[in-house]
Amino acid sequence: MGEIVRLDDVRKAFGRRDALDGLDLSVQQGKVVGLLGLNGSGKTTTMRIVAGLARPDTGRSRVFDVDPWSFTAAQRKRIGYLTERDYPFPEQTLDEAVALVDALHGGIDRDYVAHLKELLGVRGDIHYTAFSRGNQRRFHLIVTLAHQPELLLLDDPAQGLDVAVRHDLVQGLLPLLERGKTTVLFSSHAFNDVERLAEEVVIVHQGRVVLHSALDELKERARQVLVPTGTVLDCGRVVRRHAGERDERCTLVDVDPERLAELKRVGSVLDDRGLTLEELFLEFVQRRREARVS
Repeated sequence: MGEIVRLDDVRKAFGRRDALDGLDLSVQQGKVVGLLGLNGSGKTTTMRIVAGLARPDTGRSRVFDVDPWSFTAAQRKRIGYLTERDYPFPEQTLDEAVALVDALHGGIDRDYVAHLKELLGVRGDIHYTAFSRGNQRRFHLIVTLAHQPELLLLDDPAQGLDVAVRHDLVQGLLPLLERGKTTVLFSSHAFNDVERLAEEVVIVHQGRVVLHSALDELKERARQVLVPTGTVLDCGRVVRRHAGERDERCTLVDVDPERLAELKRVGSVLDDRGLTLEELFLEFVQRRREARVS
């Protein structure tokens, strides 16, 4: 499979605030990649650059091996972008919104749209403003998917929804992402959503990618270990150390399981445990905060 998205050392500032500070990202064809980050970490700016709606100040951005800022209409058709904002034409029904997409892009598969409406439980003859918040997001999602884009960008698709509605929306997304033909880059604040939907996870903090890993591999190779103070660890990459009087608790990624087992046998590692995605995310965030203070 080829590379669909590539960002190299991308920087973008808004006034004095750096939204992206040397961000690198690669997304392979057919992958579902989840972006995690605090508010203001650079997730939305990354999405907008990939969509061709914002231009980097410096660095290189390529989507389908083309600078997205220079997309033609035909190239732009290959992307579907669900923004975090409301649908821009709230007076429309879903059927009218799909007709507009058809007029812009052409070639809408009506059977596929009917399948989306049935799957997500949204009627086509009701105006956007008459729907609940959850159904408004479903409405917008169907419009985004209607022309069957090759690259789907979802900026926090379940934003502002309560737990039950968020769960239902994610359940509706699952069969769509299993098609395997669409490359998906989505952002979320909900760790459960990322764990349910994503094949790969990217943690963005202060405008940089601090971790990019296959989710299954990350779960297997991210550990927190307890070691005597001052122990040199060579079984993985140290993210953060919590120092105590006699021992340290260290967070590791890219762990070599065989080397870790050997260190446990000789007493260099006293204990170890796995980490949830949320715990690992917070470790990266706290490390950057501590580095900034020091």
